[in-house]
Formats: sequence, C-alpha cells, structure tokens
Amino acid sequence: MHTNFFTGISCKLMLVIGIVLVTNGKANSQDEQSIIDSLQLALKKVNQLPTSETNDTLKITILQGLVENIYEDNVWIKYNTSIKSLSERLLHSKNKKIKELAESAYALSLNDEGIYESNKGNNVLAKKLFFTSAEKLNKLNDHENFAMALNNIGYAYKADGDLVKALDFYLKSLKIREDINDESGIAMSLNNIGLVYDVQGNTKSAKDYYLRCSKILEKHGDKYQLSSTLNNLANIYSREGYFNKAIELYARSKILQKSIGDINGEAYTYVNMGTVYQSISNNNEAIAYYKKGLELFKSLKFNEGIAWGFINLGNIHLAVGKYKESKHFLDSATYYSNILNQPELIQRTEDSYYQLDSARGNFIGAFEHYKKYIFYRDSITNNESQKKNIKQQLNYEFEKKEAVLKEQQLKEKIITEEKSRKQRLIIFVVIIILVLVFFFTLFILRTLRVTQKQKTIIEKQKELVEEKQKEILDSIRYAKRIQDALLTPQTYIERNINRLRKNTGV
Repeated sequence: MHTNFFTGISCKLMLVIGIVLVTNGKANSQDEQSIIDSLQLALKKVNQLPTSETNDTLKITILQGLVENIYEDNVWIKYNTSIKSLSERLLHSKNKKIKELAESAYALSLNDEGIYESNKGNNVLAKKLFFTSAEKLNKLNDHENFAMALNNIGYAYKADGDLVKALDFYLKSLKIREDINDESGIAMSLNNIGLVYDVQGNTKSAKDYYLRCSKILEKHGDKYQLSSTLNNLANIYSREGYFNKAIELYARSKILQKSIGDINGEAYTYVNMGTVYQSISNNNEAIAYYKKGLELFKSLKFNEGIAWGFINLGNIHLAVGKYKESKHFLDSATYYSNILNQPELIQRTEDSYYQLDSARGNFIGAFEHYKKYIFYRDSITNNESQKKNIKQQLNYEFEKKEAVLKEQQLKEKIITEEKSRKQRLIIFVVIIILVLVFFFTLFILRTLRVTQKQKTIIEKQKELVEEKQKEILDSIRYAKRIQDALLTPQTYIERNINRLRKNTGV
C-alpha cells in the first residue's frame, strides 16, 4: 500500500528580530550544519552578555534560527521551549516594538510546539496549540503566519480522519495565501488539498492539485516541498500502473531529499519505492526498500512513518505467504497506529489483518477485522463527507470567481469613471473655450461698433470742420474784396508820389 507523503504542515518558521537569519528553503546537509554551528556559537556568545530586553530579543532570533534548521524533534523542541519562555517574559515590556516582537515569537512558538505534539501523536493537544497560535497571529494581523496556522489545524483534522474540516481549513488557508500572493504557501495548500482528495480516492482532483503545486515549486526551486509533491504524484502514477513514471519521480524526489538532508522525506520515498517493486512482483527489492525506510523512521523516532513501514512489511510478507512474519509486522503497526489514533492508519492495518486471517482460514477473526476496516474506511470516505467536500470546493471556487468578477467590475468601474471624468473635463474645457470665444466675439463686435461710431463721428466732425473752414475762407475772401474796394491801390499811390517828386525836383 502507498503512503501519502506529507510535508504540508507549516513548521518552524523563523522571525527576523534585530539580525537577519534568513534561509532559502532547506539547505543541504553540509551547509545546514555550518549554519547550525554558527548559530550555536552566536547563542553561546549572547548567553555571556548581561540580561536585558535587547539581548533577549537577539537570543530569540538565534533560537528561532536553530529551530528552523534542526529537524530532530528532541533537539529543536528544547530551543523552542526557550523561545516560549523568553517571549513570555518580554510580553510585559514597556517598549512597544519589543512587546510586538515578543507576541509574534510567542504565537509561533505555540505553533511549533503543536508540531512537536503532532509528531508524537498527541493530536488533541496539538490542535489546541494550533488554534491558540492562529488566534494570536490573527490579532497581530500576521496574515502569512495566520494562514500557516490554519493549514496546521487542517492537518490536525486530517490526522483525526475528519476530512471535511481538514479541507475547510486548507481552503481557508489557501484563500489567504492567494490574497497576499504567498506562492510558497499556495503550493503547500494545493499539496495538502490534493492529499485530502487522494485519501478519498478522488485521483483526478488529487493529481490536478499536485500538478498545480509542482509547477509553482519548480518555478521557485523549492526542493523541500517539491520532493514531497513528486512523491505524491508518483503514488498516483503507481496506482494507475505507470510504474516507470512512478520510479522516475521517486528517484527525482530522493535526489532532492539527499541534497537537503531531509531524512524523513527520504524514508517515505524508500517505502513508496518498495510499493512499486511490490506491484511488479520484485518482492526482495520491495522488502529491502521497506526496511531502509523503516530504519530511517526509527532513527527519527517518527511514529507515523514507523507505522507505515510496518504496514507495508506486513502486507508484502502476507503476499508471499509468510503469515507469521506478516502478523509480527502488523502487530507492530497496530501498536503505533493506536498510539497515534489516526483513522487512516488503523483502517489500513485492519484491512491487512482481515486479509491475513482470511488467508489463514480464521474467518471469525477476519470478519471482526473487516468490520473495523469498514468502520474506519467509512469514517473517512463516506458519501456525505464527499458531498460536503464537493460543496465546499464549489463554494470556494464560486467565492474565488465572484471575487475575480468583483475585482474586474471594480476595475471596469474605475476605468469607466476615469473615462467619464476625462469626458467631463473635456466638456468643461470645451464649454470654457466656447464661453471665452463668445465673450471675445462680443468684445470684438463691441469694439467694431464703437470704432464704427467713432468713425462716423469723426467723419461728421470732418465734414463740419471742412464746412466751417469753407465758411471762414469765404468770409476772408469777402472781407478782402471789401477791403480792396475801399483802399487806394498801392500802384496808384506810388505813381502819384513819383510825379510829385518830379514836379518839385526832389
């Protein structure tokens, strides 16, 4: 049986407080150890400094870097506990900035504590911690990490077998991540939604979500998440009988996991590769891969992975007729499945027990195991759950399309209003120009009329002046004629003077 490789739980996200400790995805094991060594050295130095709020915030940053880069649960949880303790103390700070940073660090420490409890099978406590973390992150308006917490709540419900609630929280997380354009988070949500459909047997929808997820991860070069999604796709191809394609994807996934030191992912890949070889009846190769995966899970003390390893080993020994060995492995699988109390694991174990008892002729035992198998199977994949899931999906798609439509309508409204504004502006300018032209025309006409009047007046005055001038000239001529008539002519006087001179001898 295939296991669905899950890395969709958002964990150990790092804050930046005071200094920058950002890592891009998961580093390869050598680089990662170098980062861890540097952080541990920095922590040692900060621990030697006097206790102060500033030094405590610096210490939280370093601790968060260690939590982010260390995968062993029994190691990173100690650093996370220190973060929780320090941030609780700083919550009472009078410095507003430090207090806000402490609130965020505390909320994230609760989320990481929930992951630790989830890995240990304490799902009730894990869910409580995730809800508390989500509430605090929402109050802080930390949309990215709030979406992360919702995603983790979805995982907790999936582990409980409540796929309806799991899908609901996955979709809520996806919607926020799409709103803030968090592509890495979107990819994680798509992967997790695919897992829900995969568990229900809705292969088409699961594959669609995995493919959408892988495109985003390929674009961003996210090796950690991509390796898990390739595993999930390979699982589907294997079930569909495309074994070569499945092996190719598993091989790609394993290369990525080795390059980043992802032991947990590598263990799942070994188990999944074993199922492919079992499907093509290469049982020795299958058993070898199952055991490799199981040993890695044991080294990590990862109970869920250990349970899957035992289930697969139980099934293959059953297939080759080794009933005693099969029961031994299935008994171990039952132990870990009950510790985790995960319906999917219990369902698979009971199904294997039913087949084992049937093969051995223990039909009473087979019937009891079959009833349990049906009970847990129906609790996960009953028709009502599928209908609710479909309805949720339709509601989500409708809301998404409605949001897109509203956005388009808003854009169109803005464009229309802008066009209308421009038209109003143009009309206003045209009116202003026309008014100016009108008044200018009036001014010109008025000026012309005034000029015409002035011209008329001037012409009349000219005529009057000319008439007066004519009258004056006529008067002068008339007076001159009178004068000429009254006075002795000058020539006459001069002639008489000359005659007298002659007569007198002067």
